[in-house]
Amino acid sequence: MQLEDENIHTEFPQTPMLQQHYFPIYGIKIIKDYTDKQYRFRLDTVGGMMMQSENYGKVLHTSEEIRWVQTEPFCFDFIKESKGSTTLFPVDDYLEGITLDNRHISMYMTRAMQVHEGVAHFNTDIVIKGKQGENRKLIGLQFTGGVLGLLFRPDKLNIDMTKRGNYKVTCKEDRIEQEVLIGEKKYTISVESSLYEHCGVAGKSLVNDQVILEVVAADGIGRKDIVPIYNAVYKMCQFLTFRKNVQFSKVELLVEECWDGEVFPITGGTVFSRDHFEKAIEKNWNRCISFETMKECMGTLFKMIYVEKVNKPYFSLNFLPENDADENWISVEKIRNICTALECEAMLQKLSAEDNPDFKDLMESVKNMVKAHKESTNALPPKAYDLINSSISHWDFVAADKVKALFHKYYEIIFQLECFKMSQAKFEEGVDRIIRLRNRTTHGNFASVSSEDAMVAVNLMNIIYISRLDRLGLSKDVIRHLIVRGVVY
Repeated sequence: MQLEDENIHTEFPQTPMLQQHYFPIYGIKIIKDYTDKQYRFRLDTVGGMMMQSENYGKVLHTSEEIRWVQTEPFCFDFIKESKGSTTLFPVDDYLEGITLDNRHISMYMTRAMQVHEGVAHFNTDIVIKGKQGENRKLIGLQFTGGVLGLLFRPDKLNIDMTKRGNYKVTCKEDRIEQEVLIGEKKYTISVESSLYEHCGVAGKSLVNDQVILEVVAADGIGRKDIVPIYNAVYKMCQFLTFRKNVQFSKVELLVEECWDGEVFPITGGTVFSRDHFEKAIEKNWNRCISFETMKECMGTLFKMIYVEKVNKPYFSLNFLPENDADENWISVEKIRNICTALECEAMLQKLSAEDNPDFKDLMESVKNMVKAHKESTNALPPKAYDLINSSISHWDFVAADKVKALFHKYYEIIFQLECFKMSQAKFEEGVDRIIRLRNRTTHGNFASVSSEDAMVAVNLMNIIYISRLDRLGLSKDVIRHLIVRGVVY
C-alpha cells in the first residue's frame, strides 16, 4: 500500500506534542505521543482484516521496546524505532506479547529472530490469544465442534413419553475416554457431547448438539507439547474421515483452577491454527469412522500418530483427498504417496526382508562368502569389501513384492469390496505397473494415470486402511464392515 493513498490514511490533527511515523509497507500511520509514551493507532483495514485494539501491542521480555501489528491472522510486523538490532528470543517455542487491550498473545516461533530499525515481517502457523496458564497449571487442550460432529453422536438426552402424553426428559452420560502412556506422561483422551439450556421469548429448550474432545495430562503439560497434541488430534480426525480439510469450531487450552479448596479444569487461551482449506469437510457421517467404533483403540491411535518420526515408517496421510471434490481424483503425486504409505505398512507389519528368516539366512551366507574372499589370496582392495557389505545390509524385497504380501495378508477382506472387480492376477499386474509408474515419475519422467491404474490405486488405499485398523486392534469383522461401507472414499 502507498502512503499517498487517501483512501487508506486519514489525517490526524497536528499538535506540537505529536510526531508522526509512517510505515507505508502496510499502510498504517502511527502517532507517538511523547507525553505519556503511548502509541495510538488509527483503526484501519489492513490485509483484509479489520484492525482492532487486539491487533496491536508490544513484545514482552525484550531489552528494548518492540511493537507489533497483526496485519493478517498469522502475519505480524515488528516495529523498532531505535537504531541497531534486537534479538527476539522465544520461550518454549512461543514469543510473548500483550495487546493494547491488555490481553496475552503468543506467536509460535521456534528460533530467535533479529529485528533491526524499522519494520520486520514474521509469519507463523499458530497464535494463542488469552490466558495461557499464568500462575495456573496447563493440563491439556479442548477441541470443540466442527469435524467432531461427524465422528461422534451426541446422546446425553433420553426423551420418553408418559401414559398421559407428557414428555419425560432425563440426562445420561455419553462420555468415551481412554488413557494412554507416552514416555513417562499419561494422557486421557475423552470425547463427549455438551448439554446446555436455551432460554428465549419462545420458551425453553435443552440443546445437545456440540461435541467436545479433550486431551489431558493430570500432571500437566509444557507449552512445547501444545503443537504435538494439536497435530495428533488433527491427524486423527483426518484419518477417521478420509479427508484432509478438517476443521474445529474452537480449540482452547485447559488449565487447572482452584476454588474453595476444589481443583477443576477450565478453558484458557484460544488456539488459532493456519490452514489452506477454503471449505470444511462435507462428507456424510456414515462414511466416517466414529469414535464409538474406535472406543478401545482411541488412545492407541493418538499415540501412534503422536510418536511418529518421518524418517522411519510412519502414519503418512499424504494420499488423502484434499477435499470432497478431490475424492475421485487419482494423480501421479497421490500414487507416489500411496506407495510410500504401503511400504511403511509393510515394514510395520513385519513383511520386509529384515523380518524374513530365509532372507536373513541368505544375507548371512553372502556375507560369509565375501569374508572368505577377503581372506583369500585373490582379495580385492579393503574398501571394496566395505562397499559390498554396506550394500548387503540394505538388501530388501522389491516394493511390489512387499505390497503384494500386504495384499495376501488381507485378501479375504479386500476381495469382498464392490470396487474390487478384477482377478488376483490382474490386480498383481496392476501393482507392478503402479510401482513402475512411481519409480519413473520420482526421477522426473512424465507419466499419465489410466483408469485401470486409478482402480488399482483405490484398492491399495483400502489395503492401507485395513492394515492400520488391524494394527490399531479392531476385529476383522469391524474392519470388513467399515471398508465395505465406503470409508475409503
